Amino acid sequence: MKSNSGPIRFTEPRYCTIEVRPRLWCGLRRHLFASDHERLAYLLGTAVEKPALDERAAVAIRIKSVLLLPDAAFAVQTPHQVEVDPTISRAVLRACYEYGLSLVDAHSHPADPGPPRLSAHDRENALRTHREFLSVIPAQPPVFAGSLVVARHGIDGTWLDPVVGRLAPLRVTADDTETGGRTKPAAPRQRSRRTPARCSDMIGES
Repeated sequence: MKSNSGPIRFTEPRYCTIEVRPRLWCGLRRHLFASDHERLAYLLGTAVEKPALDERAAVAIRIKSVLLLPDAAFAVQTPHQVEVDPTISRAVLRACYEYGLSLVDAHSHPADPGPPRLSAHDRENALRTHREFLSVIPAQPPVFAGSLVVARHGIDGTWLDPVVGRLAPLRVTADDTETGGRTKPAAPRQRSRRTPARCSDMIGES
């Protein structure tokens, strides 16, 4: 039976999940853990808003490519901090604008021995940058921004739900693995001699 009460108005943030192919996820982890300093990468993908089945709708960001930033792309890089050169971040923002892509930044915490957790600074920065992203990228097709901290034994993430204007937890699925778990390694692929893989390359779905 159809309801005549009109559209559901959400007061709580929606669920959001990043869907990543295992090959891309494994490449991201290798890149982030190849240095004793913090590293950062950008995940770009298309977003899908799923209908509400219970008063809590969901959003999925399907990652299409991962931009693994080399150390030369950072204006600041220490074991506790990383900042991307503004020219790089502006170029990524331009690509999202032109192609209607959602953007998730992922960085490592190599000096943190405990469970991965976005710091207060990480969350403050996420709220600011996510708002900036949503203010300049057209809302159609739907686009969203998120942030991840990736550790060897887990993940912590957040995203800004523009409907309610608050940060909320961000989950990751790679194969059958969700946030906090280990990913199943992807089978190695043969690489062409003419196009050797480099950590600074952008790798996308085939």
